[in-house]
Parts: sequence; C-alpha cells; structure tokens
Amino acid sequence: MQLMCHPPVKRLAALGVLLLAAGWQQVSTAGEKPGIRATCTDADPRTLLAQLGATSSCIESGAALNPAAIFGISPDNITQGHRVQQRWNGKDQVVISDMSAKILWNRAAAKYKTTLFHIRRAKVVVIENLNIETGDSDSRMYDTIHIENANRVIVRNSRFAGSVRHYHLRFDNVRELILENVEIAGVEYEGLPGFRGGGGIYFRSKPVKKSDMARYTAPAWVEISGCRIHDYTAGEAHRNHDGINLDSPGDALIHNCEIRNWGRDGEIADAAIDVSYRLPKVPGDHQITVTGNRIENASFVKTPGFGPFTNTILWEANTFIDTQVADYHGGYSTVYRSNHFLLLSRDKFYRMWKQKTAGRTIFEGNTICSTKRLGMVYFMNDTGVASKAELLSTRENSYYMQPPGRWLGGDRAQIADWNMWLAAGYDRGSTLAEPDLCPP
Repeated sequence: MQLMCHPPVKRLAALGVLLLAAGWQQVSTAGEKPGIRATCTDADPRTLLAQLGATSSCIESGAALNPAAIFGISPDNITQGHRVQQRWNGKDQVVISDMSAKILWNRAAAKYKTTLFHIRRAKVVVIENLNIETGDSDSRMYDTIHIENANRVIVRNSRFAGSVRHYHLRFDNVRELILENVEIAGVEYEGLPGFRGGGGIYFRSKPVKKSDMARYTAPAWVEISGCRIHDYTAGEAHRNHDGINLDSPGDALIHNCEIRNWGRDGEIADAAIDVSYRLPKVPGDHQITVTGNRIENASFVKTPGFGPFTNTILWEANTFIDTQVADYHGGYSTVYRSNHFLLLSRDKFYRMWKQKTAGRTIFEGNTICSTKRLGMVYFMNDTGVASKAELLSTRENSYYMQPPGRWLGGDRAQIADWNMWLAAGYDRGSTLAEPDLCPP
C-alpha cells in the first residue's frame, strides 16, 4: 500500500504562497472575485493539495482511518473561509487530502460565495483524509464541497461537521460516485441547546436549468458505504436537510451505514435517507439498493418523486429504530424486504402522502415491533391518485404489537382490525403476536 508523505503545514494562511510557488497561477476573470485557480502545469495535484494544513507527516492512502481521531481541531487551524476557499474548472484531476480546519465566514451564506471547495467539469476527483468543521452556528457555510459535471468522484476517510445552509457534500451530474468511511456530524455550539448540522450527502442527476442540458452527464453508479451520519437535533428553523439524498442516480447502493438522531419529526431537518427517481423521460432499468444499514431515532426515511416504471428502490435487511417510513412516489416500485422495524414512541408505522401517480409499494418478510399501541399501522391521506390503497401490497410479515387503533387509517380508507385487514387482501402469510415476543 502506497504511502503519501508530506511535510506538515500548520498555518492555512500560507495556502496561496504554496500553490503559487509550485507553479499554480492566480487568475481573475471578469465579473468574478479574484482567487487562486489551479492550472496544474507539471506539478502533482495530490502533493500540492495535501499541504492544505496537514497535521500528519505521513498518511497511508486507502487505509480505513478515523479522521476524528487523527485530526484535532486547534487554534492553529481555525481560519476564515475566504482565505482557503478554492475553485477548480475543467481539470483532468483534482485531489484534496490531509486537511484539518475549523472554518469561519465573515458574511451570510450564499450559494457559491460561501462554499469552501467548488469543482466543475473534472474528469477525476479524489477527496480523502479531511476533517472540516464549521465554526459558525448560524449556517454561514453554504456547501462544504460542491462538485458539478464530473466523471468519477471518490470521497473517503473524512469527517464533516457543524452547521451548513445546504449540504456538506453536494454532487450534481456526477457519472460515478464512491463514498466510504465518511462521517457527517452535528456540533454542540457553546451557549446553544442541541446539536446543529446541515444536509449530509446530496446527489442530483438532472440539469439545474434547461441551458445545462448539453453538459448533462448521464448517471452510472453511486455507492455509499460505511458512513456515519448523526446528531442533528436543533437549528434556527426547519430546513429540507436529509442525511443522504439520492435523486435519480442510475444504479446505486447504500450499505453498512449508520444514521442516528436525525431531525425531530420534520421540525428540524428532514429524512435520514431520501431516495428517488425523478427523470420520467429518461429510459432505463435501474435500481437503488439500501441494505445492511442502521437508522435510529430519525424523523423518517422516504421515497418521493415520479420516475420510470421500469426502476425499483429496494430496502433490504436494514434495522430501523423509532423511524417512520414515508412515501409519495410514482411510477417506479418501492420494495421493503427482510427489514427489522422497532417503534418505541411512534403513533404510525407507514405514511403515504400525496401520491400523484401510480407506483407500487411492497412490504414482504419484514419484522415490525412496537412497544406502544399504534394509532394506526398504515396511513394514507386523501390526496393523489384514487387507487392508493390498491398500490400497497403486504405479505409474509411478522407483527409484534398490541392491536392498533386501525390497520389502515387516513382520510380515504379505514380498516379497523386484523381480520378485516386480512379480508381486504393484505398480509397473506403474515402473523400477529404480542410485543414482548419481538426478536432482538
């Protein structure tokens, strides 16, 4: 395994000197704020960018590192965002590594003006061994890292923490994205209650506007593995911040991740995981697989939007603790198979909101346990297609709970007890038992 060794640099203020001395050029474009722009002449970008405040003289590339243990936040690497903010445009390779810093901004959040690293139209991007924390509690950082129209992006062995207005990691129109061993964490700021954070990982595959269609990069693969996203329980107001949000990624896999303490029933933050297909005119036979994850004490997970009928979202072998399932998708199918659900304080298990078009939802082979009596197990409101109840299919599930107030409730359909539920064609081959028999 190759070792990447770099001399430690304590002061991030020396960034401009380092890049200019190594053959990078400072450029100013009309109408654009002057800044350091990489030209990548004959210098190795990994060697240059690894000097952005490295606190370790030798990092083993590709090792399963814990950035929070390796990098400490200290007065030596607290810096103003505008001093280290960087942009790259049209590069073959961009590498950002071995940096630890707490970032402060001297202005309110703005989409590009308070984004720390912004990369456009790169062929390959590698980001590793970073520990970036926002020092402002009022979300002045917009995105920590924003990458647009790239071919291949790898982010690994890194930690991003604190309050941001939008997302810590944002990817627009990236063809192939790999994230592994990434931590997204809230921060308990002095004098304020709870942990403040921002959106975690956001992947979107569609043009931001029609004029961007010529640069649109068709999605191929997204993989998110071994990530920890946690502790977002307070903030100035509700923002649509998801732990992981995949919007039309082609084929994708989210596995062996842990998301906990995310949001508070929609009052703070949004979904722990939000996965969807929202490009109905793009043909394909794609699947998002969410498997082997643990989601604990989160407002909900959800599958929204309308996409091709040939696509599928599969949730399999996950553990959900005190987390609801929310749904308002159309077109594609959503399948929940062999998951373990434990409800400790919830009133409902599943919520189907405004479903504008037909899209199947299937629950099969799951274990659903509730320590309290549910008001209703499945809920549907009175908006969207008239056939909503027919789009829900349940079979071979194991329920461990007291008899609920209703099995199906809402504004349109009502099914009161277990026998009526079975007679309506739901849960063939399923069982109902006392809650104390729930398997661990």
